[in-house]
Amino acid sequence: PSPEVAVNVSNTDDPSMLCVTFRSIFIGIVLTCLMSFITQFFAFRTLPLDVNVGIVIVIAYFVGEFMAAFLPVKILNVTTNPGPFSIKELALITIMSTACTRTTDAIETLAIQRFYYHYELNHVNAIIFLLIVQLLSVSVSGLLNRYLVWPAPMVWPKALMSCTLFRTLLYDDKKVDEKATWKMSRARFFWWVVL
Repeated sequence: PSPEVAVNVSNTDDPSMLCVTFRSIFIGIVLTCLMSFITQFFAFRTLPLDVNVGIVIVIAYFVGEFMAAFLPVKILNVTTNPGPFSIKELALITIMSTACTRTTDAIETLAIQRFYYHYELNHVNAIIFLLIVQLLSVSVSGLLNRYLVWPAPMVWPKALMSCTLFRTLLYDDKKVDEKATWKMSRARFFWWVVL
């Protein structure tokens, strides 16, 4: 029902487009480690550094396009470069790398227990606590999926921004419609604004 979602989010799926590839897993793991390190390193600062999801998407896009251009097709009988970098690979990388940015709340809980209440958990219990907090949030979001994600009127601005950037960077049809009054492609407009 909302035109912003209809323009930026496709309602069709291409099942032949690959999602889980060597590129997406490798870039996703590297960016996940980098994002979790940056988030935890700056979490206890007075002015913490907040890395926006848009920056992660642009970095993943550049690395993915680089790997698609220069990575050999097979290494030791393992397909490493199945073709052009796809929007599904970019979405998987973004989901992987941004899933680790919210662990600071659980770590702050452990730090507050240690410094203010002098209650220390051993390492095994602390890791189990962190895993439980992450898995609890994922399971609650899975339970509320029917009410928060599936209905068409639900618009999530941050997710809409990510979908718009996905389509801008990896838009299949780079040509602009001849009948349109706007003659510039999304990608060219995006890079002009960035410059």
